[in-house]
Amino acid sequence: MKKVVYITLLLTTATNLFSQNTAIDKGLEAITPEVVAAQIDFLASDWTEGRETGQKGAYMAGDYIASVFKLDGIQPGGLAEDDYPLSEMNRHYPPENSFFQIFPLMRNDVTDKQDFAIVTGNTTNNYNYNTDFFFFQTPSLSMKTDLHVVFAGYGISDKEKGYDDYKGLDVKGKAVLILNGFPGHLDTTSTAWEKFHPTGSRWAYYEAEHKKIETAREKGAEAVIVAYTHYSPSLMGATNQFRYSRRGGLESDNPIPNYYDYRLILVPDSASKDIPAYRITSRMLNDLTDGSGIDPEAFETNAMVNMKSGGKELKEKKVKLEVKINSSIIRARNVIGVIEGKRSDEIVVVGGHYDHLGKYNGFVWNGADDNASGTVAVMTLARACMATGEKPERTIVFAAWTGEEKGLLGSKYFTEHPYRKDIFAYINFDMIGRNGKNDSTGTECRMVYTKAYKSIEDNNRKFNEEKAIGLDMTYRPQEKPHGGSDHTPFAEKGIPILYYLAGYDEQYHTPADELDKINYEKMARIIRLAFTDLWTLANCETLEKEE
Repeated sequence: MKKVVYITLLLTTATNLFSQNTAIDKGLEAITPEVVAAQIDFLASDWTEGRETGQKGAYMAGDYIASVFKLDGIQPGGLAEDDYPLSEMNRHYPPENSFFQIFPLMRNDVTDKQDFAIVTGNTTNNYNYNTDFFFFQTPSLSMKTDLHVVFAGYGISDKEKGYDDYKGLDVKGKAVLILNGFPGHLDTTSTAWEKFHPTGSRWAYYEAEHKKIETAREKGAEAVIVAYTHYSPSLMGATNQFRYSRRGGLESDNPIPNYYDYRLILVPDSASKDIPAYRITSRMLNDLTDGSGIDPEAFETNAMVNMKSGGKELKEKKVKLEVKINSSIIRARNVIGVIEGKRSDEIVVVGGHYDHLGKYNGFVWNGADDNASGTVAVMTLARACMATGEKPERTIVFAAWTGEEKGLLGSKYFTEHPYRKDIFAYINFDMIGRNGKNDSTGTECRMVYTKAYKSIEDNNRKFNEEKAIGLDMTYRPQEKPHGGSDHTPFAEKGIPILYYLAGYDEQYHTPADELDKINYEKMARIIRLAFTDLWTLANCETLEKEE
């Protein structure tokens, strides 16, 4: 009897493997350069006006993505029951289309009426906005406050590396003065630089500075003041620029409005979750530390040599802050499509952001590579899954995110309001349409993935060879992958991720990121290889984790 059962199991396993291989081959046949071009040529055209979050072009792009999903037989997945409960309001304002996950964003525009004063005893010095101080981050509400000041070194609290600028300091209800950088940041040959310099992505330094603000907030600070010993932010406010130019050949006699001139955030449920952060000039730093016993340059030398902090409260100093913000609400939309699997308890999510930087002064930031290319990957994978003719074991969710350029807003919202709570894995695409500077063959591609799941890389290598896809892959496993793309909110929740990206180019975030530079063949290859990942994740029994 045991022999019969064993033979039956072998036959069943062989049948399942044959079925899966047949499904993969059918899916691969549906992914061609022509299919890719047909979708990206519209998505990255002037008609979609740069797809700025919440603007008409983004709405047009979202409608187009939903139409393609519908054409390919993908089911709508935008409305969770708890997102749109039956109510009088919803009867008056029904959802536009159930392919959309609709959510509010708060737009914060900074006015020119900003006040920053340093109080020393009976003396109050008032400083000028855009001359002496600049915003690093604005709060979501206007505010007025007087705060005592605490110097907290670099503002770093890292137990694993044995360094804590907050040790022995009470910053609750106070303003935290910190220095830009980290121990050893001015000497790349130092031991401290080797130990503390941020790694993991091209945005690592930027992310490290923003993490300092979050650390201060978590410790109860009500404001952050960032000072520089090696650079003055004064030039940020220079007014005598006679020719305004940005990368991509843009020139104008007038300042070119910037996509980052205003801030979009998910609507906070508490004002305490959002504090102001300032950049200040060296003269303000000198005024704050004068008479305090704090020598910023000496601190940096000691931190580099001894890797120890030396913070203290500046007892004779207070700051008077007044922030004036104009706020409004933006209606934003993720586009969500679904293929229901045999199991309803787990989902695999595939995503890429469809927003870009909009249009200004007659120029359109079309974002062909960033990230019409990744959006097309999501759409094409949905088509390929339908082409298999088979129902996957797990439900697959196809997501086109909005608000990535403003801080991963769409993907963050989804991870808090998912289609279903148990997310088995996430696959991300961002900028997969270009060749890197040294990619002479047009086949180079990188994949970041969660280090604990080595089988992701193993399967990827196997299918790249077996299916003759021909990509020159570089694998970058990370403990908890992070960076400036939509995989980050998923990784932060402990969800296994894999993230495809190709060449990084000088036209990034300029109007020159156009269709004529897209390598359609390379895009098709990447999407074909990603399909093997997706179909494997959607149908495997489990994902082995290596401790």
